[in-house]
Amino acid sequence: MADSLTAALEWTTVAVVNDVTVRYDGVTVLGSDSDLVARSFAYFDTRPLAQSISGHPSSTTEDRT
Repeated sequence: MADSLTAALEWTTVAVVNDVTVRYDGVTVLGSDSDLVARSFAYFDTRPLAQSISGHPSSTTEDRT
């Protein structure tokens, strides 16, 4: 794998669930061999989304309008 390359993309997802704006951050790690993406892994914490769906408030879930 002499031509391998790894890249990381940081991102933020914002959505409205049950009239509550949910925001969470994550990172996607891409690994390539030559010209093609060979691996992709996404890492993020789903607690803000799960807590919005369940109706339980969280310090990481807030209205950011």
